[in-house]
Amino acid sequence: MYISYIYPALYKLQNIVNFWVEIKMDIPLILLLLGLVFNLTKALQLGTCANSSRIYSKFSCENKPLTLSCPKDTVIKISSAQYGRTKTSICPGNMPNQTCKAPSSKRLVSEACSGKNECTIAASNTVFGDPCPTTEKYLEVNYCCETPYPVGCDTAPQVETACGSTFLSLKCQVGKLNILSANYGRTDTITCPYGTIQTTNCHADNSTSIVSKWCNGKSECYTLAHPYIFGDPCNGTFKYLFAKFCCKLDE
Repeated sequence: MYISYIYPALYKLQNIVNFWVEIKMDIPLILLLLGLVFNLTKALQLGTCANSSRIYSKFSCENKPLTLSCPKDTVIKISSAQYGRTKTSICPGNMPNQTCKAPSSKRLVSEACSGKNECTIAASNTVFGDPCPTTEKYLEVNYCCETPYPVGCDTAPQVETACGSTFLSLKCQVGKLNILSANYGRTDTITCPYGTIQTTNCHADNSTSIVSKWCNGKSECYTLAHPYIFGDPCNGTFKYLFAKFCCKLDE
């Protein structure tokens, strides 16, 4: 009973100590962290398409259809959408109001297009309402194309690994953990290349069920990579715990 409380606390303490030791000893690491913060800030500005390699921008003038499409085996994810007028360069015409936005634009476009390979939506008052009756409007959409998430996932799958006798730490920034697969053992010589490696065909059959039982539905969990938990599927080989997971938003 006490192990579940003590081990996570020790794990967090170890990480904190290691972090400060590395920061004080390695100035380039500080510069790296600053760069990561800068890139993250830029990514957040792109909304839901932060991890996409390309943002597509399309527009359609009032009362015309707008078609969005993605390459094969990918689906649409809306970054931003606006029906109204904030620019003079798009669809020139009568424009007494240049700060005109339909507040439901992104929601309506997302409902019509998100998760599809292709979609068409009309740039019309019938769909979005009329935010500025005397101004000629347009629909402008920024979107990306992403690989569909697995069933039960609202985020892209992630992978974490813990070498033998250390803790596997899984965490969702938003939502709850959903374990897709796990393995305690060894399937290659590259991961955790320590100690003796006699086989790379080593699988603890109970890995997924154990990690799922401990982690599913939680925002954060810790699992010890040790034969005490999983048994020893390949005695004499240095093992590690691997988990593939995603995050599911609260319903």
